[in-house]
Amino acid sequence: MTSTMPCGVRVLGTGSCVPDNILGNEELAKRFDVDLAWIEQRTGIVERRLCSEDEGTFELQTRAL
Repeated sequence: MTSTMPCGVRVLGTGSCVPDNILGNEELAKRFDVDLAWIEQRTGIVERRLCSEDEGTFELQTRAL
């Protein structure tokens, strides 16, 4: 059964945060001995953001607020 009563929840704002550590295609190209353009053409990705060992979704969401 579908209820039409409001549940009293609303979005007050939004935020975003990405990890500080950057893994670029240059490093991947060297590591796997492939051409830089090959990676970008096939994935469409230029860089990746990586969490540190002591960083997770909780820390990212806290920083986003």
